[in-house]
Amino acid sequence: MLCGRNALAARISSGQPNAALGFELNVIVACILGGVSLNGGKVTMTAVVRGVILLTAVGIDKSLCNVML
Repeated sequence: MLCGRNALAARISSGQPNAALGFELNVIVACILGGVSLNGGKVTMTAVVRGVILLTAVGIDKSLCNVML
């Protein structure tokens, strides 16, 4: 989550305290898609990055097909 906020702050060229407000559910979904266990355990960063890429691809496809959820 902290890395996501830093990336967002770098993108908008300022550090706003509420810049990533509302992205919590997206972060949790990306981690679960990447294979993070909800009960604890080990996971690799590569798996989490795969989950983020998958969630981003679904979001891009959704907007390209004009699907509103």
